Amino acid sequence: MIKKVDSIKKIFPNTLSITLVLRKPAAVIKSGKNTYLVDDECILLPKEYYLLPNAEYDSPYIRGNRFSKLPLYGNTWDDRGIKAGVNLIKFLKANNIHNIFKILVVDVSNVCKRRSTGKSDIILWTENNTQIRWGCSSFCNEQNELSDEEKLQNLLSVAKSEGTNLRQMEYIDVRWKKPVGKRWAKVDDLREER
Repeated sequence: MIKKVDSIKKIFPNTLSITLVLRKPAAVIKSGKNTYLVDDECILLPKEYYLLPNAEYDSPYIRGNRFSKLPLYGNTWDDRGIKAGVNLIKFLKANNIHNIFKILVVDVSNVCKRRSTGKSDIILWTENNTQIRWGCSSFCNEQNELSDEEKLQNLLSVAKSEGTNLRQMEYIDVRWKKPVGKRWAKVDDLREER
């Protein structure tokens, strides 16, 4: 839980004054029914010492199908999906995008599987159940992959026409130079198709 020791001073006759910098949770990870806390360096933190929910780190949360083996508290959780999720959450929070678009989940189930599935590595889910297909993480070094900043500009360009609640959109794909999306089918359209 201790990130670093800032100073140690001896106070005579027999006391030490120690200034510590404690680790702060950066994200909540949900795996099945279990929840875990990690800091911005993917260090696993014990939940007992932190308050949940907490606006600083409880939204959005990271979700995945299979994460690597759970480390001991205080150790790095060496999982590509978790690293990609934490990195993206830091980016989203720095730009306040998670609040603007009401992003609840960063799904990292397909991280490093894109070559075999063709799916987006990372999918963001909004409170209106809209998918934002983000693509690879910034450290994947995929050729022709847009940077997080370019993907953010694509998302903002869609928000200009659709609004930030994205209520009418089923998905938005910001992986390409020109973003694409699909609207939810209307109930009247479904009746006509039958």
